[in-house]
Amino acid sequence: MPNLAEEIMTSVNEVKDSFGTVTVEHVQNDIGYYFNLSIDELSEMSKQDCVMAQYMILQYSLSITKKINNIKSKLIANKKEFNRAFSAVYNSYNSYNGYEIIHGLATTEHEHLNKMDTEIAKLECLIQEYDTISVKAEKLSQIFRDLSFCQN
Repeated sequence: MPNLAEEIMTSVNEVKDSFGTVTVEHVQNDIGYYFNLSIDELSEMSKQDCVMAQYMILQYSLSITKKINNIKSKLIANKKEFNRAFSAVYNSYNSYNGYEIIHGLATTEHEHLNKMDTEIAKLECLIQEYDTISVKAEKLSQIFRDLSFCQN
């Protein structure tokens, strides 16, 4: 019998399959090139270069957004599963300790809760690290769009 997280992710994948999968393969993996252009390099770009840069950056943004959304789905599923397991032991602790202390004690004393809590922490850190990258990439793509209008 699959655990709750596996069951939720299976359901999410089934719905995604019904929408059809958009696969994004990066033509240029060094997207950092566009994030680090100097003013002189920007001024030398042609209109076509700007449009190609915009396309590459939007492609990258789409890829990152898809990956982050997948991580967020896993996080939701893992939190649900953790909460169900945690609620089974919660009442065995003194409620005057407060949620955080009980949470810490339970994850220290119960290995399965510790593993789930660690996975949740990893997913939250990944989201924190990458969540705004796609927004910043889209803003950069707008700069290239605007620059393309200025070029001959």
